[in-house]
Amino acid sequence: MSEVYQLKGQAEQQTIAYLTFKKNQEEARKRQAEIEVKIEARKSAEAEFAYPCFPLLSPCFVSVLLKQM
Repeated sequence: MSEVYQLKGQAEQQTIAYLTFKKNQEEARKRQAEIEVKIEARKSAEAEFAYPCFPLLSPCFVSVLLKQM
């Protein structure tokens, strides 16, 4: 009987470890998504700041103009 209790205890420990891992994984994915949103917002803000008055002088537009020459 003690072997059965040991196996049951091991199964419970593995279950707890797995559930803890999945919880931490979910939290990490949420943090990653938040960081990605912040990065995109920062990129947009930097792009607006870099060329606030001259959108036609953006690097993309300049490269298109240079290719046409």
